[in-house]
Amino acid sequence: GSSKSFDFKIRRVFDVSRAGILSRLDASASVKNVTDSAIYDQCGLPQPGRLIQVQFRIR
Repeated sequence: GSSKSFDFKIRRVFDVSRAGILSRLDASASVKNVTDSAIYDQCGLPQPGRLIQVQFRIR
C-alpha cells in the first residue's frame, strides 16, 4: 500500500449585495485522495478512499 495521497481544494468568495444577511457567499470544493490510493494508518488499518466535499456559506 501507499502512505501518500494528493488533495485538492478550491475556494471562491462572491459579494452578492452591499448589506444585509445575504451580502457574501463563500463557496468551496475539495477532493481528498484524488488518485483513490490505498492509505493505511500507523496500525495498518485502511483509511477511507476518495472524499469529495462541497460547501456553501452565506455571510
